Amino acid sequence: MEIFRSATGQFKKSDDQREYASALDQLSKSLASSETLRAELGQSEDVWKSLTEFWSSAEQLDLDDEAASGLLLSFTKFNRNLVGGNVSNQNRSFPNLLPICGLIRHLTSFGLINDSKTLPLLRMMLQLVANNLTLNEHLVDRFWGPFVQLDEVNNFLVRSNQSKDIGVSTVVSILVRNCIHASPSQISSYFSSSTGRKLALSLLDKIDTLSDSEHDTPEDMAFDIGYRIFEQLFQLHATHSLWKSLAASGEPVTPAQIVLIKLLDVFLQDFPDTFSPSTELNFLIPEFCHICVYTEAIMQDALRTGSDSMVDSSLSLVYQALVLLCQCILSVVLKEQEKPGSDPFTQQAKTDVSFEGKGLPETIIGKYRCKLDLFLPRVMHGKSLPTVPLGNAHSDTSGFAYVKRDLVRLLGALVYDDKAIQDRVRECDGIPVMMNLCVTDERNPYLREHALFTLRNLLHKNVENQKVVDSIRPSGAWDEEGVLRDVPGATRK
Repeated sequence: MEIFRSATGQFKKSDDQREYASALDQLSKSLASSETLRAELGQSEDVWKSLTEFWSSAEQLDLDDEAASGLLLSFTKFNRNLVGGNVSNQNRSFPNLLPICGLIRHLTSFGLINDSKTLPLLRMMLQLVANNLTLNEHLVDRFWGPFVQLDEVNNFLVRSNQSKDIGVSTVVSILVRNCIHASPSQISSYFSSSTGRKLALSLLDKIDTLSDSEHDTPEDMAFDIGYRIFEQLFQLHATHSLWKSLAASGEPVTPAQIVLIKLLDVFLQDFPDTFSPSTELNFLIPEFCHICVYTEAIMQDALRTGSDSMVDSSLSLVYQALVLLCQCILSVVLKEQEKPGSDPFTQQAKTDVSFEGKGLPETIIGKYRCKLDLFLPRVMHGKSLPTVPLGNAHSDTSGFAYVKRDLVRLLGALVYDDKAIQDRVRECDGIPVMMNLCVTDERNPYLREHALFTLRNLLHKNVENQKVVDSIRPSGAWDEEGVLRDVPGATRK
């Protein structure tokens, strides 16, 4: 115990500090591998007295002094290993988190947050906080309010996540994930608050930055941990509240919402049976319809004015949102079709009337009536054809490239074996729209195949729809001599 008593500020010489730091490092190694030793040291009042005295005066250490900063790192490592997996030690160490988080705020100041000399200390302190809370619901509940529910300036998690160091970002994500696991209800509700929004924005921004990381790299691991945070939040029914908290006044969709819906799209590829999309994700349908109406208004205005400057600036994110929301809705609908008789989300998608008396099927058909092809080069028979220009050519069409295909897929799923929805598509003149999509389009892989499948679903056991298709036959045909001849009985359309 002499090590702890001597290392709490009673020494002055750098040589002594290095000696104590070396002794602490050796003890820390033993603690990491021995639960028994952690329990024994945790019963020593001298240990806790020494730790308390040290942390209360640690802010006075000169971090520019190599020996002093080394001692601080060693104490942090010792404390981290002492509380690992030991509830009693966690409880005894908890009061020291106040000065520790104060030091973290100092280490995340503008001049230090990316300083290579202090980054190891920042990582170690965050690991200490994480270990002190892991699987301890009581402490997480006590910790989250006074330490995290602060403004952006004082929130040490938000500040730490601004570091460019991947190790720091990884520990922040681990800490948040551990807290959610220990106290799911409190932490999930926190993310819908104004202060929680800052942390959510910080985490989503970091995930977006790491999304293109190479496999089996530290960046890839950090991305996976970040995704697991939101996977937990999805399962805790926090999706809608997160979506609303990330919104911005006057904007149809924000970059953070795009990242969120990307993560949701991944989650919905194979969501667990315990997850209930009918109650948690019902907001996706009106949001999708709202964005459809927004894009239609922008496009119609561009057609009226002959200018596409607003289209370029307004639809970059919206194109992505259309595709992602469509894919999310489609994933749930297809999942429910695997279990006949249990499709509450699908039924809602079919019956909801979101805007101007229109439901989802009518909104999808309306999307194709906006002369969408005027906003991108048309492709027919494998050849790109020029279109009537609206101004400068669009530089980024990647988001739009899959809109037509995914809308067709969604409509095909909705009309499958449902005569009422088939009739609604016919009543809004949607059948000719689908027929016009049954052509090769190199920008939309498999658009033709999906359109044919959707048309098949529209006609299945529906005589009225079959009559519509039968009436739309070629009015003429080329004979062997190259002369266009009328087809008897054909109706011109």
